[in-house]
Amino acid sequence: MPYNSLQSVKELLQNAGNDISTLLAQVANITSSNSDNSSDSNSANTVSQDNQTQAKHDLHFFDEEDLTPSSQEQASKITGEVDGFQAFGEKKSPQAPEEAKAKPQVTENSGINDQLQELITWADGLNISADIIPRSIDELKKVKILDLSSLQLHNITPAIGAVRNVQIINLSNNFISALPNTFSHLHNLRELYIENNKLKRFPPEICGLNQLTVLNINDNLIQNIPERIDQLSNLETFKMMGNRVAYLPTTIGHLLNLKVLNIGGNLLNSLPVELDKCKKLEFLNASKNRLKTLPWQLSKLSSLRILLLNSNDLKNVPNEFANLKGLREIDLEGNTLENIPAGLLNLSKTNNLNIKLM
Repeated sequence: MPYNSLQSVKELLQNAGNDISTLLAQVANITSSNSDNSSDSNSANTVSQDNQTQAKHDLHFFDEEDLTPSSQEQASKITGEVDGFQAFGEKKSPQAPEEAKAKPQVTENSGINDQLQELITWADGLNISADIIPRSIDELKKVKILDLSSLQLHNITPAIGAVRNVQIINLSNNFISALPNTFSHLHNLRELYIENNKLKRFPPEICGLNQLTVLNINDNLIQNIPERIDQLSNLETFKMMGNRVAYLPTTIGHLLNLKVLNIGGNLLNSLPVELDKCKKLEFLNASKNRLKTLPWQLSKLSSLRILLLNSNDLKNVPNEFANLKGLREIDLEGNTLENIPAGLLNLSKTNNLNIKLM
């Protein structure tokens, strides 16, 4: 197309705004004037036809069916040259190809599949056996037990949060210092073992896993137990021996299903009175701490069978402990006791209670 004609079209496109009809007629004149074999009568015909086309098409420049063959060819060139301009001279964005327009629908399931593939890639990179982490997404969706213990792991991929049906996870004997946030997605988790790792704080990601019944965080570097521990309402076994905890929150008394509590080998100076609300508690290990006194309210724990208090700084045992009729063993070795309640000594005779003092 000659430069003059193209320039004219662009100027028309940029300046025409008041009268679309004028624009259509002028574009038709330009295309007609550049036809190689077109006569004046044909040009007049083309203008007339385009004027009729204008009534049929509101915002179209022209309809190719209404043009002469040479005009059609020229019109094709014009539309190609000015395709980047709208009727009012504004630049329009390029037409997206059909394949780009059709965006894939993102679903929760496709997202989970992507995460499971990430988990497989992570396992491949660490040479983790397929017996531990299957290499099939379908198989991973069915996994109920995930044993990643003793693999010298320093971290866990966030993709683990996509194994939604897992019920038991064992991460023991590694070098893990934190859990990924996605751990909070494992709402079907029943048992979690993270003993002998490098955790410096209680993992907050597990506080919302209210189906958890067993939690073992023995032998880490944890200093605090959060108030939110009470959200683990179904917890039955809680082991946190061999950490650096100096204080237990009172909310631990809200764990009404707790049966086993192992808090030995920490830095505890006292036990919360609220433990007396854990009526199902059968085993309490508070040995190897810094306990100087015991709350008498522990005598309300009627289900208590074993009470380990050895290697503390106790001087006395509350007289009310004689009411622990279900007690079968109490270990007081390694303390500086000044007296033992007479009722407790009698209990050793009538209930086969084993009292360890030396």
